[in-house]
Amino acid sequence: MNVKTIAIMGATGHVGTGLSHLLLGRGLRVRATGRNGEKLAALKGKGATTYSIDFTDSSALAVAFTGACLVYTMISPGYEADDFGRYQDLVSEAIVAALKRAKVKYVLNLSSLGAHLPEGTGPIAGLHRHEERLATLPDLNVVHLRPTSFMENFYWSTPTIKAEGIIASSLKANLPIAMISTRDIAEIAAKIIEGPEFTGTSVFELLGPEEVTMNSAAKILENAIGKKIRFIELPYKDWEKVMLDAGMKPSAAGLFVEMARAFNERKIAPTQTVSRGHRGKTRLSDFAREFARALQA
Repeated sequence: MNVKTIAIMGATGHVGTGLSHLLLGRGLRVRATGRNGEKLAALKGKGATTYSIDFTDSSALAVAFTGACLVYTMISPGYEADDFGRYQDLVSEAIVAALKRAKVKYVLNLSSLGAHLPEGTGPIAGLHRHEERLATLPDLNVVHLRPTSFMENFYWSTPTIKAEGIIASSLKANLPIAMISTRDIAEIAAKIIEGPEFTGTSVFELLGPEEVTMNSAAKILENAIGKKIRFIELPYKDWEKVMLDAGMKPSAAGLFVEMARAFNERKIAPTQTVSRGHRGKTRLSDFAREFARALQA
């Protein structure tokens, strides 16, 4: 595919920022959309055309998409929304309307492992609905990237790690998860964008290079930080209360509890044969060193 101009949603997030820099470094034109003005300014300084957009605004999205050879789509976190699932649907509907208006033919969509399931997976079910909406667009060629849990999710635990040396959730302490770095997702996404032309609809699941439990993850982070860290497996109701006390809206907290339950019950698991190409390169010990530096900043 002779890709020249790429529109990237969520260009100020972990995956989007990395993808934007990779594509700019390889000479592609990037249209970066997001809400973080400071990060958008940094991308503009690197040569990107930037758009500060409300992702529920289909008209604004269409402006950013028009003329792009390919659009990287994603539903940005909307934890401040009173109804998290409804927020996901509003963004999804806006994306589909904008793609149709801009007559986009190629999409790389960031979804999630488990998005083949219509329900029972918390916020991932909203990504399933988005995949279904994209399927309604005639002649759209789309690859759905379905990564597993991000290593960067440990940043959510920064306050409790600093204060008490604790990581807490309702994930089972000894549940193996092949966590992946968002840097690796960005690199794989860039390869797909620069690779051969794709047609129709396909799914590509992404995993990290190794399976790690929450207990072992705590030890790996502890070794990098030099501070005692332990993982506490909380009952679902207790973890929901922790999230609510931290300011998360009830709808989002409830969905995250449902997602943890789905992981624990192995509902969220690979459906494809896992080859080397499906795995990132970054080990959790590599990420832990980066995490330690961020913690000390």
